Amino acid sequence: MNKNWNDRADKDLFFTILNVKNIGVISGSEWITIGNTMRAMGYGFTNEGCR
Repeated sequence: MNKNWNDRADKDLFFTILNVKNIGVISGSEWITIGNTMRAMGYGFTNEGCR
């Protein structure tokens, strides 16, 4: 799994956040969904790392 932040990871995280919650404060369970989605894309980031 890729654990390096780069432009593509930044873009993927941005669009994943928009997909999960396009407005408002992101809850703890939503960060779990975001982290799981990023890992499914092949990134090795933890849920906390996505915050």
